[in-house]
Amino acid sequence: MTKFIRYFLLLTTILSQSCISKLYTTNKQEVHDNISIEANTIPPDYGKENDCMLFVLTEQKKLDKHIRKVIEEFYPGEYEFIHDKNIRSNKYQDKDKYRYKFVVKTNYTSMRVYNDSRKSYEDRYIKVYTYEIIDRKMRKSYLNNHKNNMTLNSTFLKIYCERFRQLKEEHSSTNKEVK
Repeated sequence: MTKFIRYFLLLTTILSQSCISKLYTTNKQEVHDNISIEANTIPPDYGKENDCMLFVLTEQKKLDKHIRKVIEEFYPGEYEFIHDKNIRSNKYQDKDKYRYKFVVKTNYTSMRVYNDSRKSYEDRYIKVYTYEIIDRKMRKSYLNNHKNNMTLNSTFLKIYCERFRQLKEEHSSTNKEVK
């Protein structure tokens, strides 16, 4: 009987671990494919105008530092870091210049795992991140529901920056051809 319980617990632990790994997007190609106009995670008009992206800080020191570092190194256009409470200030009322707002959302998900040392189940809470771009002018949201952990946060932000650069280049070359 105890052998059966051990196997059952082992199987449950393995299955729960595989489920948690599915919470995160780890396939880089899948991440690339998911961050696009076609996937509705980037506004189709992004990069056509000379606007300034507003990156909303989260009030989490470690995460904000991480966001700043990646954006300062990889973002291809004009940007500002703001706190969401400041979005209503007079400075940001020009929705042509400050059209897009990029938000990193922190969420928690729980998972029941077996703690072998305590011989009991317990809930583990895992911090995951999702991304949203808000078109303030058109009042539309572009939400990326792929959840990822802090390690992959950098990958997601870099891919967003890469996509932004590609769109700006496409739109600038289109504008040159029209002229």
